[in-house]
Amino acid sequence: MRVLLLKTGVAVVLLLALAPAAWTFAQGPDGQGPAPSEVQAHYTKGEVWYDGAWVRMAKLLDDCRKARKAIEAEVDDTAATRDRVSNITKTLAEMDAKYRADRVPVEHDLAQAREKGLQAARVLAQPPPAKPSYSHGDGDRNGRSRAEIQRENERRQQQYQAALNQYQERRQQAQNNLNEAESAAKQAAGKLEKLYADYKAGQKPLLTERTQVTQDARSTQGRVGAHQSTILRIAAVLAEAPEGVRARFGVVEWQKSFWSIEELKDLHTSLEAEIRAGRKEAERGLADKNQSMPSTWTHPRQAEADALKARIAGAEADMQKAERAAE
Repeated sequence: MRVLLLKTGVAVVLLLALAPAAWTFAQGPDGQGPAPSEVQAHYTKGEVWYDGAWVRMAKLLDDCRKARKAIEAEVDDTAATRDRVSNITKTLAEMDAKYRADRVPVEHDLAQAREKGLQAARVLAQPPPAKPSYSHGDGDRNGRSRAEIQRENERRQQQYQAALNQYQERRQQAQNNLNEAESAAKQAAGKLEKLYADYKAGQKPLLTERTQVTQDARSTQGRVGAHQSTILRIAAVLAEAPEGVRARFGVVEWQKSFWSIEELKDLHTSLEAEIRAGRKEAERGLADKNQSMPSTWTHPRQAEADALKARIAGAEADMQKAERAAE
């Protein structure tokens, strides 16, 4: 792949491996292309065979220019789209992290409520104390009197009643605890449901937007591909024209594409402006550090600007030479 530098300095990656030739000379007027006898006459007029017709090279250069400008605009849109997708993804991640964090205390409350309910259920499942057995009669084999037996029965009854009272108290407390646990568990579950509903509601518009933005990005890629195809097809046609013909009509090859001299001059002007702006920025940065600009400082694109300037000068010289030869 080759990076094609547009007027504003935006780098657009183009697949500039030359496509198969867009036309071939036919052996005669059979609809397959121009006959060899026609070619030179059309070359003299600055025309080449493109898409089944003779087309001025100036028009093809203009089509290339428009395609490059369209790609430049699409690249700007693509950068904005990429930033938006990144922001959406970041926001979704933040929402997910917040949702998970908000769930933690609620899940803790739910777990406590469930444990409290289980403990209460265990108490409620306990059987009541067994009823005591009582002695009867006027005496027993141990020589106890009727009064002693009566006192023993009363003692057993008191112990049973005390145990029964404690059991009932524990049971009542367990029932209260169970009611509280069920209520707390229901509230916690409701909070979790609301958290989830709010989380999904917040996600929905962002997910919808991300899907739309992604689809737009694919459409943009398709349009960029179509513009790239136009540039490649035109480049293939212009490459077939003799170099002298291209020179006469100001068709200049630069960075694996074809440009008009005026367009290259505009590109050079833009590049020089970028270099001047870069130098001023560097000077300000050094001034903030109380440092002076070194005499050896060179902008990273200075060599490119120099090469472009030389290419323009050479193209103008070639154009003049070709025009003199055609006279």
